[in-house]
Amino acid sequence: MASDVGRILLRFGDQQFGPAWFPEDVLVYRAAGATRIAVTHHDHTWWPSVVVVYDRDGQPTDRFVHAGWLRDLTMTSDGRYLLAAGISNSFGGGAPAVLDPAHPGGTAPADGGALPACANCPAGSPVAYFVAPWSDLAEPSDTPAVVAKVESDGSIE
Repeated sequence: MASDVGRILLRFGDQQFGPAWFPEDVLVYRAAGATRIAVTHHDHTWWPSVVVVYDRDGQPTDRFVHAGWLRDLTMTSDGRYLLAAGISNSFGGGAPAVLDPAHPGGTAPADGGALPACANCPAGSPVAYFVAPWSDLAEPSDTPAVVAKVESDGSIE
């Protein structure tokens, strides 16, 4: 696979992130009649994450950038959406992003979040984006175990 992830350098305000990017999850799926491979990567300092989507020959086709750690990829049971779920550092909570599987590129929303917007991220936005804020019962520790996760049956934990 001819990955470009080793060359990705993202800027949020005056901070730069990348390389090194660490892979977290991989999903092979079909969209618009083509086989695709989606891989979540996160920066070694917790955020941001990037979902890189490759074609069947291993060439990168799209990127989705998120200010937080994306840990889980799955397709909805009807195949209409690619779901990337994890933690929103910008909005402080578990966050699933709903992506168009044929064109998943773009950047998670930043308006109103606690972090600066990405200065050099791909244009576009997810189909939908949700944040379940932390509560007194579900606060992350130094290593967050409380994240949004989408199961293969479509349920969300």
